Amino acid sequence: MQVETSTIPIPPLTRPLGRHIGTGPGMSQAIAQAKEIGCTAAQIFPGNPKGWRHTPLPPERATAGRLGWAEAGVAPLTIHAPYLINLASPDDNLYANSTQGVRNSLSRGVELGAPFVTVHLGSHKGTGPEAGAARLIAATHAALEGMPDWLYLLLENNVGAGNSMGNTLDALGNLVRDAAHPHIGVCIDTAHLWGAGYDLTTAEGVDRAVSEIDRAIGLQHVRVLHINDSPMGLDSHRDQHTYLGQGNIGYEGLAAVLTHPGLAGIPAILETPDGGPEEELIRLRTAALLSAGDAEGARAYQEAALPTGSDESGTVPGDDTDGSDSGTAALP
Repeated sequence: MQVETSTIPIPPLTRPLGRHIGTGPGMSQAIAQAKEIGCTAAQIFPGNPKGWRHTPLPPERATAGRLGWAEAGVAPLTIHAPYLINLASPDDNLYANSTQGVRNSLSRGVELGAPFVTVHLGSHKGTGPEAGAARLIAATHAALEGMPDWLYLLLENNVGAGNSMGNTLDALGNLVRDAAHPHIGVCIDTAHLWGAGYDLTTAEGVDRAVSEIDRAIGLQHVRVLHINDSPMGLDSHRDQHTYLGQGNIGYEGLAAVLTHPGLAGIPAILETPDGGPEEELIRLRTAALLSAGDAEGARAYQEAALPTGSDESGTVPGDDTDGSDSGTAALP
């Protein structure tokens, strides 16, 4: 470390801000890490992000989890559904597992008081967008059946590769409208927008992108932001995340996203590589400076505190690890 981070004031936050926290070491450790680095929001997996196994939490542990996140000042906590899920799959076995996987994730949200569950949209595997949409919408309705009114399932935008569902903002908006469910919303990921061809490097570009989100989907449906930089080129259709300011979107663009009035107050989650508590405190303070519109201050602070932070090895596949641990252990 090149600067004493404890002496750097955190700008007043205008939105809940945090990062994805790995729960492999245990829920209490995840809560402690979130508190240590200054999260006022956080995201976790419901268990193994690359497996189907789901074990409900015993009531006393669910209560302890809810109280622990609340006492840490994390609100909202969000859940990211496992990566194996494909709600548009033509394979009946995968489709059934995916529907149950979303329901399991929603159930974890109920247990922990997490109001948002984000899910990747998957692929129609060549059967066509209409067939995929019909299956996806039926699955979301089935998964949400009987869930509490305060719980929302969020469909995440993607980079528009291959046969992916919701591969444009218009297509994602159509899914939300056709689902016509009051508890289906949207999560917007900046690295995914960039990969799909939306230039976020300037305030003007961000304004155009936000206007497109409003036109195609409706900003009232956007409940969570994933704030990630990308090492990939614009319109690459590649999903890779890297540290804020260290990719091709850059400090100015991310500051423009975080200060755009159309996105005001929406919880923001980082899904960048997890370097441990000391480093993540700096990354989160960098995000706080960006949220205050201080792009140059964020650049100067991060580069002084982490002079090796521009190492290009600091990337993660957005559809693989999302900056968490390996996720091989289920929730304790």
